[in-house]
Amino acid sequence: MRTNRKTWGTADSESGSVLVIALMMLVFLTMIGIAATTTTSIELQIARNERIYAENFNHAEAAARHAIQLIENMTAADLSDHDAFPWLHNGELTDLSLVPDFTNPDNWTLAGSDVNAGSMSDAMGAEFNDTYFAAIDRLVTGEEDLTLPSKMHLFQCFGNYNHPTRGRVLIEVGYKRRY
Repeated sequence: MRTNRKTWGTADSESGSVLVIALMMLVFLTMIGIAATTTTSIELQIARNERIYAENFNHAEAAARHAIQLIENMTAADLSDHDAFPWLHNGELTDLSLVPDFTNPDNWTLAGSDVNAGSMSDAMGAEFNDTYFAAIDRLVTGEEDLTLPSKMHLFQCFGNYNHPTRGRVLIEVGYKRRY
């Protein structure tokens, strides 16, 4: 006896549909991979820029702290003689034309140069060659105690890191000293 069996096959319109679906999935996964690679590349650039800015900021801060350390180590007589130290400017000036213009590089002292008190580049390395500092001495009024023989001075200490390819950072740190 013979049974009539029907064979189920694919219709002619469905031939190759698995291949098309596989190719569509491959294109979709490729697009996801390209998007992930682009995002990773951008994130790496952001991280690099943040690292460079942090290094630049640290250089500028080190220069300002170097000026503070120089001020702390100086005698009262040295601090009173603003002309002896090119990086220390008199802030008690009433003539504003004599106030230093910090856009002019001549008003900055290279942190690695001889400032009669040591060198940052000797201690920290050649990477401080683009690091500058300056300070302005301002007599603080209103805080004078007549019982003390000295006056309070507020120093505005500036650090400037100006690298030709990595950018520029300028910071200001306040420092008080009585002399």
